[in-house]
Amino acid sequence: MNLMANNYVISGISAITSIGANAAQTCTAANAEIIGASIHPLYRCKPLYPEDEKALPLYCNQVPFIDAAQSGAERLLQLAVPALREAVGHALVDDAWLPHTKFLLALPRLDQISAGWGLENAFVPALCQRSGVYPVASSHVIFGDRTRVFELLAEACKALDQGECDICIVGGVDSYLFKHRLDALHLNGLLRSKKNVDGLIPGEAASFIVVEREENALQRGVKPIARVSGIGFSSEINSAETGKKSSGVGLTMAIRQAATALTLPAKIVYSDLNGESYSAFEWGLAQVRTAEHLYSPFELRHPAQNYGDTGAATGALLLTLAAYDLKPDEYRKSAKYPVLLFATSITGARVAAVLTSME
Repeated sequence: MNLMANNYVISGISAITSIGANAAQTCTAANAEIIGASIHPLYRCKPLYPEDEKALPLYCNQVPFIDAAQSGAERLLQLAVPALREAVGHALVDDAWLPHTKFLLALPRLDQISAGWGLENAFVPALCQRSGVYPVASSHVIFGDRTRVFELLAEACKALDQGECDICIVGGVDSYLFKHRLDALHLNGLLRSKKNVDGLIPGEAASFIVVEREENALQRGVKPIARVSGIGFSSEINSAETGKKSSGVGLTMAIRQAATALTLPAKIVYSDLNGESYSAFEWGLAQVRTAEHLYSPFELRHPAQNYGDTGAATGALLLTLAAYDLKPDEYRKSAKYPVLLFATSITGARVAAVLTSME
């Protein structure tokens, strides 16, 4: 999907992660390859054979100001409130513009326990009230993992195009650091430990971006950070749930769709690679098949190594990192190369996006 002619821009960003209390800190720390992992103070990975082994420490990426014992929707709110405030403040979305703003939020996939937290109906009102971001024109909440924010980004562009709103706030918040979620990951062999190197390091985060048309941002006196130029969607028949190796077809197709917006090859690629061999193998296939869209040599970035797997917040974090790289720089006179982003879901969804410089 080529969006170059629509002038959709990102005018605000935010991030709360284990390596930063805002977007600037997170992006700077990620670019410096700072690792935020530490040993969880309460959780231990249970041995498969208790009579033979000792419990192993869990390495995770916990946001420092969140109590390790905090559970339920309150943990997600404590992550999301400062992130939402930052994005809205960054884009100068004041009370006069909120009634013309649509709020789109990705939350963790519902399970037997989180389904009782009331996330469907109570979370957005609580978030908006506690952050002071209300009343918005409308809102939409979806549940899932790493691809969902990109789906909301496409929905935001459609809403702007149809005149449904003037501004869209798009974001995600997630935490794997709930005991029941860690137990499920460990039971399925997905947690990385000394006994399992083919797994993920669980994290938590919240991130939001503000999307609008360029002329709307300029009218409000805001200088846009980056342009949303392309989005691509596809699906992988051999999803991780099947237990088979990926064919790479779904990711290849998603990248090719997004790459129709490229006028120059992408010099930086932001990925959701999280340490699992399934995803690394898939990217290897897609990289070869989409080489014509990549600068030689390009730089592959996988920030999950810095702040862990962040689930539903992944897409917003990748968009924030890419936009931060592309933000206008008075000292840089030459045009910047486009940035390619991609994310995958355990269910088989595959997404890609292209951000380009405002210069």
